[in-house]
Amino acid sequence: MSFDIGTVIFMVSTFPWRTGTRFCFLGIFISLTIASGAALPSYSQAEVGYDSESLFIALFSDGDALVEYDISFEDPVAEEIRVRLHGENSTSNLIVVDNDDNLIEYDPGQAPNEIVIRTPGVSNARISYSTQDLVDKLQGRWIFSLNSSSVGMAVRLPPDSVLINPGGNFPTIRQVGDLQLLTFKPGNVWFVYVIGVLGTEEQANIVIRLAETTIKETGEKYPGIVLTEANSLLQSAIAARDDERFPDAESLAGDANDAALAAGNDYDAAQKAISAADSSIRQADGEGRDTTTASQLLQQANTEFSAGSYVAAKDSAEDAVAAIGSLPPRPEMPLFVIIAAAVAAGGGIGALVLLRMRKPRPIAPQKRGEQPRTIQKPKEEDNSRRESAVELDTQTKEELLPDSVPKTIGYVSSAAPSAIPESQLDKSVLSGIVTKIMKEKPHLRPEDQEVLMYLAEKEGAAFESEIRGKFQLPKTTIWRLVKRLEREELVEIRKAGGQNLIKLKFEDRQG
Repeated sequence: MSFDIGTVIFMVSTFPWRTGTRFCFLGIFISLTIASGAALPSYSQAEVGYDSESLFIALFSDGDALVEYDISFEDPVAEEIRVRLHGENSTSNLIVVDNDDNLIEYDPGQAPNEIVIRTPGVSNARISYSTQDLVDKLQGRWIFSLNSSSVGMAVRLPPDSVLINPGGNFPTIRQVGDLQLLTFKPGNVWFVYVIGVLGTEEQANIVIRLAETTIKETGEKYPGIVLTEANSLLQSAIAARDDERFPDAESLAGDANDAALAAGNDYDAAQKAISAADSSIRQADGEGRDTTTASQLLQQANTEFSAGSYVAAKDSAEDAVAAIGSLPPRPEMPLFVIIAAAVAAGGGIGALVLLRMRKPRPIAPQKRGEQPRTIQKPKEEDNSRRESAVELDTQTKEELLPDSVPKTIGYVSSAAPSAIPESQLDKSVLSGIVTKIMKEKPHLRPEDQEVLMYLAEKEGAAFESEIRGKFQLPKTTIWRLVKRLEREELVEIRKAGGQNLIKLKFEDRQG
């Protein structure tokens, strides 16, 4: 994909989400001729026998794009299916798997961005690959463009990036950790972003829009929730933007977004605490326990909840449970009742003795020459059998530990706490080692380098699920990434508690 500077005019509205014709000069003006659809390649699958299910794209700081493309086949028994990829010529690291992560064979097609799948019986496929064809850089600004008429897409922006123009197909913007996730409907998609620019009007608009979306979604998820603080901060952010105090506007909008999220969490926690307290008080009433103070505190919790004081409401509900009285003491039994019970019990025992005297236990006659029968007492239970049968498997424990404790990064044996020098556990030491590795292995992909640095921050090891959560990448992508690092002998994969533990592995470089 390429752009002719002669036909590209950059125009950025100072308020991208407000109506009007006000524009500002930024040295470069953006108004892509993409609006007509002529500059974007179009991908249609209607005629080739498959349907698009989902499309996920992760962008990296160097302009590379990781594509995860899910499709379903209209005729699973077809001998071959031709699939068009999103990209033109620079496709790499291509892998195709089914829903169970089993590899599917494929051949290159006639077109540069086409593959041919010849695996009858497979109904779904996930196609993963990297490409440089979706992003162009023009004087410090990155331009993403793709025409996907058959399926919507989710695009993850690089770290520390700022969306400055969302294009014509306006996305839904969500903050996932420290990354922004853009979700688009099917159609022509293009947007412009920069990396490392903060405190601008464009960035203030982005964060304000994000806060507005979060507040709206929180109100829909929790009916009746009070978002006074979040809305107040949002209005202050808008006022600061209008006064051209863009850094203040950005900061206030971020606070508004965080306030809405916090209010939602507090609302949910308070609601659960009140429900639990109400149930406990009802049960205590049925048991005859004193619930006077507890009921008063529960009423106070409901009042605080209605006023939007969710943290106080949760505390009051928990105090209500703690204030439930103990069980009432059992009434003492009168002396004459005790005597009557003893007499009745004695009479019962006498009757039992009398019955045993009247009906002796029959004994089989002893044969001549036979030894008298004796009743054998049961053997005392072996004390060893009373020991707990649950023990930590020593072999399993050793498998979770490194082959050589002094060489391990991020693990310390409880039997030898001084076996590893403290310097080896220092994050700065691990970061230094990773930096050295990246210089020695410049061929490592950007996402591989990011995962190595993340492992260094996690003191040398992290579960695969943690890595997926941190970088918001699909499971198949993380699996391929980890296997690449394993082939480079930079990590090792171990099983721990049914999960994959990814651990740095370069002991010989610690010096």
